[in-house]
Amino acid sequence: MSNSEVKWYFPSNNLGASNGLDTADVEIFKKDPDGSLAREVCQNSIDARDDKVNGTLKVEFKTFALKTEQIPGIELLRKEIKRCFLFSKEKGHKDEKAFRKMVEIIDADMMTCLRISDFNTTGLSGIKEGRRNTPFFNLTKGSGNCNKGAGSGGSKGIGKFAAFVASGINTVFYSTHTVSGEKGYIGISKLASRPMSMEKYGVDYYYPEIDANDTGESTQGNGYYSTSERHIAVLEDLILDNNFERGSASGTDIYILGFNDEKDWEFRIIAKVLDSFMGAFLLTDFEVVVEEKIINRNSIATIINDKSFLDACEERLSKSIKAQYELLLNMNENFRRINIEGLGDINLCVKTYSHNERNSATKKCDYIRYPYMKIKDYRKRSVLDYSAVCVIENNDLNSFLREIENPEHTDWQIERLNYDKDKYNQARNVIKKLKKAISEYIDEKLMTDLGEQVDATVASDLVPDLSNEELQGSGDNNEKSTIGNNATQVVGQLKPVNKVKTISDLGKTVANIEKDDGGSSSNSNIGNNSESGDGEKRINHDDGKKEVENNETGKKTLLSEIKYKYIYNNKTKMYDIIFISPYNEENCRIIVEACGSGSDKYKVKIDKAYIDGNECNIKKGEIRDLQLKIGKSYKISYMAANMRKVAVEVKVYAIR
Repeated sequence: MSNSEVKWYFPSNNLGASNGLDTADVEIFKKDPDGSLAREVCQNSIDARDDKVNGTLKVEFKTFALKTEQIPGIELLRKEIKRCFLFSKEKGHKDEKAFRKMVEIIDADMMTCLRISDFNTTGLSGIKEGRRNTPFFNLTKGSGNCNKGAGSGGSKGIGKFAAFVASGINTVFYSTHTVSGEKGYIGISKLASRPMSMEKYGVDYYYPEIDANDTGESTQGNGYYSTSERHIAVLEDLILDNNFERGSASGTDIYILGFNDEKDWEFRIIAKVLDSFMGAFLLTDFEVVVEEKIINRNSIATIINDKSFLDACEERLSKSIKAQYELLLNMNENFRRINIEGLGDINLCVKTYSHNERNSATKKCDYIRYPYMKIKDYRKRSVLDYSAVCVIENNDLNSFLREIENPEHTDWQIERLNYDKDKYNQARNVIKKLKKAISEYIDEKLMTDLGEQVDATVASDLVPDLSNEELQGSGDNNEKSTIGNNATQVVGQLKPVNKVKTISDLGKTVANIEKDDGGSSSNSNIGNNSESGDGEKRINHDDGKKEVENNETGKKTLLSEIKYKYIYNNKTKMYDIIFISPYNEENCRIIVEACGSGSDKYKVKIDKAYIDGNECNIKKGEIRDLQLKIGKSYKISYMAANMRKVAVEVKVYAIR
């Protein structure tokens, strides 16, 4: 039987499952209601952009006061909310407190509402017939069955529930004008299941223990303001905000009833939009209006430096927003394009910071995928300061990563491919290669810019040279001419930092130089023992004590009494380390660390090295498997990618 009356319908569950108020698809957005709303709504609007229109894609967030009696179908909606409250109260459900608050809102004369409108989008096609697999059906009735294209931001079909979390009565109206001329609206209320038999009672009492009419049949929990029990949309305009008129422009209006407009909600929306869609603002024609504040490419610089915005926005978030802005604004001038596993290119941009600017560094790389939505960040540990972005365009890599995203689109989870072993292994390899490409480019950029920041001449003045006697016999017969004519002395002193007035005195030695970490909240543990990316442990110097640690083949002990000369050879384009060994050791390693500003140290990744013309064994950027004899002089020449003339510290370890 079909009912053609326009009203609220709360359908039966046909003796099926009953739902509480906080279902999983709603609960997921409760941690950050305003932020989730901003992110999900803007993502849907960007996905619905009308490519045939050259105008700006615009999204508006505006609050307005609404007389409660003007809500479509208010009497039935009020009764349903009160029935849910009575049932939860009698049964002692955890939903009782939430429904009590809803009753207060729905019984008030006025309520605050939020209108979210987009322009130059296609609208919700399919609203006229209500067909499956149309944008209208997926938004209003679908869950987890989104069929958006590969270049879309969303893919899970649950982002729409963020709007219900933002509603004080879990009720939202959708109104749309499509590019094909369709128009209409529908209301949806996500409440909780209650016995169907309650409709035989008033809304002021209910005694389920004596309800002889209860057959076990309940409502589904969801209600629809529509034209029939088939939940067909009302095919006319809906205007709840008297100060707004859509006219003939295509797009969609979302009305969130009972919106909680607590202090600074506008800035939370703005901050989330900027952090999530900075790429869309700067790389496409995108604009967001929150109340009277206009956010677009031209206004961002002013907004992110506004005192009110900074006061309302936590420091870590504002730093991330500023870094994205600076990086993406100059993306076309300074980036590296890298192909990942033949799936497509990524565009990397890295910014380094001087010691005085270090408070602006995020020390992370933000992943931004087409349509230019930030997904997550990758934190590569480093004591040097940087910020980075990785932009993934509309390619096969974008589609592949989209498939393994979580419902909130804030992480990539390869576990989602457990059903397909081959694809799971492919995903793991893609993520690994992605991180490796980013890590290597950050290393390269840091080393390049480090060379520009450090004054090697001043640094070398701080370091005592080896005496002529100490250098006699070092290397081959051409050693003196090489040093005198073709080489530039940089710096060098391989002694405990507390004994030498060198670069090290600018700050205590930092031993845990770097670590790759995929988590979004990790920090470098400066001054503490920490495990490096290769599984070893690096332990700081302490008052000149020897540095000792366990190694896979023995203990690694710092040989602290070696003095050395460190030069750059203009003729060979290599770096020379010259020293006389005061030790007999069978198995040694050499590690070179670049000295930045302040206490910063950064491991130099050596590509090749030679000792007396013989190539050395290089592993993980270190010279390995060296033998040392007391009194013998050594000249070790090495090369490193993008290494400049910088202050360095050379460490020789014995593996015992």
